[in-house]
Amino acid sequence: MIPIPPRTFRCADCGWSKTVERSSDVVTEGYNIFSSCPKCRSNNIISHKHLSFAAIIVDFLTQLKK
Repeated sequence: MIPIPPRTFRCADCGWSKTVERSSDVVTEGYNIFSSCPKCRSNNIISHKHLSFAAIIVDFLTQLKK
């Protein structure tokens, strides 16, 4: 099983943020995925996943081969 990397959600309007670590592919709005801010209700949510060191190295080596 391939682990799912943690993802951080941040509200661009009020600064609220939450990092979630998922243990499965089940997504639940407001628990491990956010389309609106629970603090100010803005839809201006930015998210990014955290890459492991190994994933960064693999990506780097793949770029070198191109």
